[in-house]
Amino acid sequence: MSSSPVVRYKVSLAKRYFLCFHMGLMYLAASIAGVGMSKALLKWGMLNPLWRYPLAALAAYAMFVAMLRMWIFYVQHAEREQNATRLLDAGVDAADAGLDLASFAPRGGGGGLNGPAFDIDGDAFWIVAALMALLAVIAGCDGYLIYIAPDFLPELAVSTALGASIERAAKKAEARGWLVSAVRATAIPFAVMLVLSMVLGSAVQAVCPGAVRLMGAMNCPTA
Repeated sequence: MSSSPVVRYKVSLAKRYFLCFHMGLMYLAASIAGVGMSKALLKWGMLNPLWRYPLAALAAYAMFVAMLRMWIFYVQHAEREQNATRLLDAGVDAADAGLDLASFAPRGGGGGLNGPAFDIDGDAFWIVAALMALLAVIAGCDGYLIYIAPDFLPELAVSTALGASIERAAKKAEARGWLVSAVRATAIPFAVMLVLSMVLGSAVQAVCPGAVRLMGAMNCPTA
């Protein structure tokens, strides 16, 4: 018994696109946006990390959602081109029908971060603990999103009813909308990240009230 059009479409997307790699790029862009927002807010005069860090986390999530929408647009454009190619192939001679749609598969590399060593004494321990928890959640979110990418990204594509052959079958998913699907799948991990960013900001303020950066709190002068 053949599978439904929606299932066949999802499988087709998973085979033709590098979904885990695409998800990794989107998460990287979101992380860069968060760091950039924190630096911009500091430059604009928001010195309190208790507010700056959560706003940076929200900016990262907003960028991630925006990247998801861009991915949907990219797939939609690629699918339309492919459908047009199929129609063209159907109307030409067999000798001229060998038109293939090549897939674009960029390769990415990883990088490392090297930070200065700190003397963890007394209250500074809580800053380090909050920072390590936040970094663990960030890494965990990355792994989780890459893991679910082969199922999650095709689901978003179906939610926008891409492809004329699945429009009727995807009507229910389309009514729900891609944004609702995206938020349902990602809200909890990013909410945990938001809470931990608030915890980190609170720890910085509690340990060193005058600090505006994490580095300054780790080396807070004692009275």
